[in-house]
Amino acid sequence: MNDKLIHNEQLNNKIDLSKEKIAKTQKDVLYEKINDLVERRNEIAHGSIRLDNILSISELEPYIDFLEIYCQAILEVLNSEFIKQECIYNYQKIEKVIDVFDNSILCFKIEKYHAKVSDILIIENQEEQFYKKPILLIQLNNQLYPELKISEKINIAIKI
Repeated sequence: MNDKLIHNEQLNNKIDLSKEKIAKTQKDVLYEKINDLVERRNEIAHGSIRLDNILSISELEPYIDFLEIYCQAILEVLNSEFIKQECIYNYQKIEKVIDVFDNSILCFKIEKYHAKVSDILIIENQEEQFYKKPILLIQLNNQLYPELKISEKINIAIKI
């Protein structure tokens, strides 16, 4: 999971990493604030913390902000991995997308497929992240269909 977390843009912005630095950065940078909180918690639990070293509410806010972004990044990675596993077992794979228009219209060749508007497509992007998107429009030979049952290989366009 660390390899995927280190590529999360919001998390990288929070820990001030640029795209150039990411590849050279040790994963410990991701956990710097968490490790600090854990150490402080342990010191408090064992009674070894100095009173002047306890965080005030204003000092704690950056930790809370970081944890919110960190947890959101974890959720995104887990969601993408869940969708990836789901598509392996439950969905028909589109072998080759012929073209993409406006980042929302997919043109592809497919056979033995039944699609209707509002069905869900699972999309894998170039960063190997998976997303679920509803079908908004189905087009075959420049004609729109609310539902399409396909038996032989044909080219269709789907707007998501």
